[in-house]
Amino acid sequence: SIPATVKINGYTFKVTAIADSAFSGCSKLTKVTVGSNVKAIGNKSFYKCTKLTTFTASSTGLNKIGKEAFSGDKKLANITLKTTKLKKSGVGKDAFKNIKKNATFKVPAKKVSDYKAIFKSKGAGKNIKIKDIDESSSLSIEAPVGVLREIQRHYITLRDHLWRTGVLGVIPILEGDSADDWIDKK
Repeated sequence: SIPATVKINGYTFKVTAIADSAFSGCSKLTKVTVGSNVKAIGNKSFYKCTKLTTFTASSTGLNKIGKEAFSGDKKLANITLKTTKLKKSGVGKDAFKNIKKNATFKVPAKKVSDYKAIFKSKGAGKNIKIKDIDESSSLSIEAPVGVLREIQRHYITLRDHLWRTGVLGVIPILEGDSADDWIDKK
């Protein structure tokens, strides 16, 4: 993860850019999440990160993706960009060259058409898919582990309750080895 801010000697600084070649050739990198303050991704920032599969930029102000930023990331299949600020001139030559041929880009609904043309012109193949970000089903939480466990516990309880009451269209029969896994089992 590349955070929205960093704290150094008691001072907080916004992370606004990813430097040229910052992660170039990082063969162990598989997933990247970029913080909300990043406005620029430098040239070759993620060049030939051969195991990178997922890239998410939560920044709505991202307006620059440098030359060959993701070029050679052959497994890069899922790219989510929440920005509406990208223009063709702000995306460098071959930025998406040689990523996975049928990669899926998730972008704001009003930018699907524009971004499809931009990404294809910057090296992404003709088989890419561009989908709108469905904000109603997306959730991003940053919290201490204990808080996340508590949220997970409540989610599981709600899911189990909905399942058992038939709201989801079926009522389970709770028997066998896994029956005790249900939090609200009576």
